[in-house]
Amino acid sequence: MKRVLSVCLITCFFMLAVAGPAWARPVVSGNSAILMDVTTGTILYQKNSHQQMEPASTTKILTAIVAIENGDLNSKTIVSKNAARIEGSSIWLSQGEVQTLEDLLYGVLLSSGNDASVAVAEHIAGNQERFITMLNEKARAIGAKESNFVNPHGLPVSNHLTTVHDMAAITRYALHNPVFAKIVSTRQHVTPWPGNDWDRSMTNHNKLLWRFDGADGVKTGYTRSAGHCLVASATRDDQQLLAVVFKSKDMYADCSALLEWGFANFELIRIASAGQVIKPANVTDGVRDVVNVIPAQELNLVLSKSQARKMALEIDLSSNIPAPVMRLQSVGRLKAVCDGAVLAEIDLITEEAVPRRTFLHVFVNWLRRLFGR
Repeated sequence: MKRVLSVCLITCFFMLAVAGPAWARPVVSGNSAILMDVTTGTILYQKNSHQQMEPASTTKILTAIVAIENGDLNSKTIVSKNAARIEGSSIWLSQGEVQTLEDLLYGVLLSSGNDASVAVAEHIAGNQERFITMLNEKARAIGAKESNFVNPHGLPVSNHLTTVHDMAAITRYALHNPVFAKIVSTRQHVTPWPGNDWDRSMTNHNKLLWRFDGADGVKTGYTRSAGHCLVASATRDDQQLLAVVFKSKDMYADCSALLEWGFANFELIRIASAGQVIKPANVTDGVRDVVNVIPAQELNLVLSKSQARKMALEIDLSSNIPAPVMRLQSVGRLKAVCDGAVLAEIDLITEEAVPRRTFLHVFVNWLRRLFGR
């Protein structure tokens, strides 16, 4: 079933690329770039998307999601000498300072603190080496197979590489986590600063949160060798898009152009959700005459605006289903079609079981009717 759906979706994506209306693709200065729909993972634009490059501080997206999934946000850690003395961007942690994991994650994702990243790694895994193993295992589990991470912050080091395709996959996964999504959409976070008369105020480095309509994440990055990198997300009309650019001459302009182009030309169509009753189906010789039919899986499609207007749904369902009917029994197909072509299709299954009607069922029902008068 999943194989059939995948084939149909691939066909659909091919149609997006070659059969849609003529529109001007955005001009992107970045060396590599990608635009992805967050709900479906559909790739809408790509440029050198599988070229390995240095990710700089966008590495911290993976660091954060691994920490969120493996740590207690309220747990406290004592900042080590190693974390306090790391070079580069910093939230000015001091050796011996006590911070919660949650506040450190704000430091990682808003202020891009390398010191906070090391503190998080040591807190979760005991040392950076074990944490790096966790990073790479998680990346592979997500499907980011063109990546290799050597540290938790993204400072330049040999063989610390990924692709915009992998970074988009990692970020898409992370955005489905509500804690991560909340942090990366936060413009400013204030937390107590031990040993000082003022609080530690952290402002999100991602300027699109102020500049772009619907922006809700996610992370900037820069080193001399990596250049300017940006992972940016935005949501409009219930559709969230994700843009990634590496080694860009103007990362904000690049991501803004990609996101605007995506929203202008594509639409997320939510066709079927889990547990949604598509329609009742007739049952013959059963203890009940009908059974509800539901989709075997969720189905969402990203279509060009013109395709979305012409798309129709077809339900291929037997007029009568013979009992006994098993729960979750496949009884038909739901198809999304456009101009005679099937864009995607999924199984329709029964919501519950319907036993065959026997003489005993008939007799019991007769007694109920008799004495119910």
